[in-house]
Amino acid sequence: MPASIYDFDLPDRHDFEAMGLSIMNRAHSRASRKTRMRRFVAWFGAEPKYLAITWRELAKTGWLRFAGRAPKPEHLLWSFLWLNCYAVEEIHAAQVGVDEKTFREKVWFYVEGIAQLDRNLVS
Repeated sequence: MPASIYDFDLPDRHDFEAMGLSIMNRAHSRASRKTRMRRFVAWFGAEPKYLAITWRELAKTGWLRFAGRAPKPEHLLWSFLWLNCYAVEEIHAAQVGVDEKTFREKVWFYVEGIAQLDRNLVS
């Protein structure tokens, strides 16, 4: 991940793609880029570049300072997953390998941050 003027890294679209494919258990898929992106969007509702933009905007607003010692881009992916495929916590928590409380806390932190972004970015 590239260096940052913030206290944490700013992941790019490639980083988000790798994290998302890992969550999807497709990290070593030999599928075409088009197929990988179709699957990624099916899970997260947006292409990796939009997750990178969202992360950068959250960083610019200062929202990520409230995430604790080290904000984790994976948690933003969890939020996009939850927003796109609204299922019960038990299902999503199992998909990402954490307990329900952890999933709920992380997702809601980032969903609230997204909601605070400029209306030009979020509708």
